[in-house]
Amino acid sequence: MRFRETLCDGKMLYIYCPEGTLISIQFSQYGYSLSEHHMCGTMDTSFKDYSQGNGDRNCYLSNTLDVLLKMCQEKRRCQLRVKVKTFTTLSDPCPNRTKLLEVAYQCRPTEFHRNLACEDEQITLTCRRSSRIVVYYAKFRHFPSTKTNCSKPESYSLHS
Repeated sequence: MRFRETLCDGKMLYIYCPEGTLISIQFSQYGYSLSEHHMCGTMDTSFKDYSQGNGDRNCYLSNTLDVLLKMCQEKRRCQLRVKVKTFTTLSDPCPNRTKLLEVAYQCRPTEFHRNLACEDEQITLTCRRSSRIVVYYAKFRHFPSTKTNCSKPESYSLHS
């Protein structure tokens, strides 16, 4: 499942993933867009300049994804204040404008199980009541009769 957060300057971003899962940042951008300026409930003083063709209509910081990956990726919890200083040590590239942070993320499992069955065999997949089964990869292929590759299921963990 993919989650999306949209926050204005000054707000706190809180990302939380349940036990057994970790944050996986999929997309992020922080900046100003003329088409989205109304989302933060402010009318920037510079808006009239935009509508008359003066100034940039869009202004985004280019390293937002890198910052969020460094701060949140593969953690269970993450929080940060939405402000220019969170994303850059340089000067504000779009001063006097209320900016917006957009983040899309998933909570990915930390453990994966592998099941293998030979032809005409069945596999039963089970999980705890509060969990879900997600098939990450499935493949059917034929092995020569001299080579049997039907081994016991294995478990994989992202973190030890």
